[in-house]
Amino acid sequence: MCESSGLSISVIPFNNPPCEFKYGIYAESSACSTNYIKCEEGYPYLQPCEPGLAYDDRVHKCNWPDELKDIGCNSEAIVGFKCPDSVDPHSVAAKFWPYPRFPVPGDRERLITCVDGHPRLISCGDGKLFDEASLTCLGPEDYTDKY
Repeated sequence: MCESSGLSISVIPFNNPPCEFKYGIYAESSACSTNYIKCEEGYPYLQPCEPGLAYDDRVHKCNWPDELKDIGCNSEAIVGFKCPDSVDPHSVAAKFWPYPRFPVPGDRERLITCVDGHPRLISCGDGKLFDEASLTCLGPEDYTDKY
């Protein structure tokens, strides 16, 4: 029950599992999942998280899988990459240590960053592309001559 300015509004549960209410976001299951359920008008719709993320029911949004180890999330399985224990000290990846970066094969719009030994899939965003030589995301003004 919510009361403000003399108005009284009740939130009435909706009985259409998995939708507890007409509108809401719910976990697909109690296990680690890269999907969630979004209820609109009481109808459930399966929604995917962005690539590399898993649904976190505690904050009702997708999160890094290494933040969800307590529900069995495995970031290596979700991202499809195992972070190395070390990198060649003369490599470009070493300049980003302790958060080395790596390319995603066949995907120039993303990169993998290892955080505390766990892979995270990062999007370059805003029309940028990942440059394997510098291990950075470059804007169109930087990569037009290269690609």
